[in-house]
Amino acid sequence: MRAATDRLTGRLRSPWWFHALRGLSVGAIVFGIAPRADWAIAVLAVGLVGLVLLPRLRTSAVGFSSANPDRWRFVRDGAPWSVVSLAAATAGLVVALFARQLGILEVTGIAVGVAVVVAVLGPLADRSARQRLARGLA
Repeated sequence: MRAATDRLTGRLRSPWWFHALRGLSVGAIVFGIAPRADWAIAVLAVGLVGLVLLPRLRTSAVGFSSANPDRWRFVRDGAPWSVVSLAAATAGLVVALFARQLGILEVTGIAVGVAVVVAVLGPLADRSARQRLARGLA
């Protein structure tokens, strides 16, 4: 039984590039949502496409997705890392959208900061969710 649990939770381990691309996608959205340049809308579109495609790629690689109707389960399972990542992304979006006095370099700095936070905290949230799943299956 323990071996089956280990195999199941091991399948849920996301590769390093998944978190890096997810961080870049969120950073692109933060940068692109701030109307500082005409071409920023293209960056926003790339970020949105990344956030839509990445989970689909992971679901096809893992072989299953969550059938639980609890939409905020990822926050509970990956807490507190998911909460911090979500808060950083939300704060970056709010600042980029509403702080009109920021220039393109400041917005870029905020977007890079959010991308790094999301990319770094992703593996920690992943590990926490796997541990909770393993405890739930045991």
